[in-house]
Amino acid sequence: MSAAQGRRGGVGDAGERSGGVGDAGGPFIALATLWPDRDKALTTTPTASKDDAHRQARALLAQADYIHLPPSFAAHLDTVRHMALRDASLAAALETGGTDVTQVLAAGPDLVAHYEHTDGPHGVYGKALISVAMDAHRLGITGPLLLAFLHDAAPGYVTDSERAAADPDTWFSDALTHARTLIKQIIRPLQDVPQSTGMGAVPDVVSLADYLQQHGRRTRQHLCPPATFWNAATHRLTNPDHLVHLADAARRRHRLRHAAHLYCAAVDAGSTAAARRLAEMREEAGD
Repeated sequence: MSAAQGRRGGVGDAGERSGGVGDAGGPFIALATLWPDRDKALTTTPTASKDDAHRQARALLAQADYIHLPPSFAAHLDTVRHMALRDASLAAALETGGTDVTQVLAAGPDLVAHYEHTDGPHGVYGKALISVAMDAHRLGITGPLLLAFLHDAAPGYVTDSERAAADPDTWFSDALTHARTLIKQIIRPLQDVPQSTGMGAVPDVVSLADYLQQHGRRTRQHLCPPATFWNAATHRLTNPDHLVHLADAARRRHRLRHAAHLYCAAVDAGSTAAARRLAEMREEAGD
């Protein structure tokens, strides 16, 4: 995932300051990747009834020249083979026998295989952590995820027998080791988050590989997270926007008790929007 995608929350400020990007008097080059649904969220003008949260980002992206990569290079394999004579990475991607060159270069299929086909005694618990992260991202959490949140949410993602077989002292560290396995010497499902300034990683948080974020949005879109997910979010998360997004998601799925608890947590974190939504729920319930 590029810096532009990972920091899309700051795009708005840049757009407001830049005015016309091409007016800076010199060359300006931006290299970025954006999943199509995220790009659409940033560039679509909202209806009058909704807040325009991405106005500044939309103004900046309106100046961009898009180069869309195809999902498959089946029509361009001769060109890819010619370039692979000078590029070992492309040569390795072609050795897989498929035409999804960009996905293979990003280790996407291998990430999915590691997630879907668990092995070893700790694989099922590692998969649970990744599933929690997938659900968190698809329901509105952006950015790093607290390890404490993953820990508390994970028990609802395994069966009763798997939960009973887990060592209460070591299951989480073992699961985290599995979920942070380096895939193809390229990327880990759950990755360290670098400090915003200086060296080292931010403690006690991880980020989910963007390819798995996309995979989760596609494959888990009709699944409702278990109670442990909502409870962990209520007690572990402190970002008011994230809490409101999850409360809205719970409300849409008729998990009204969880929605109310999440709205209350968001109110405690300073969200006025959560207070309004909570009042609406009370009114709908006749309270």
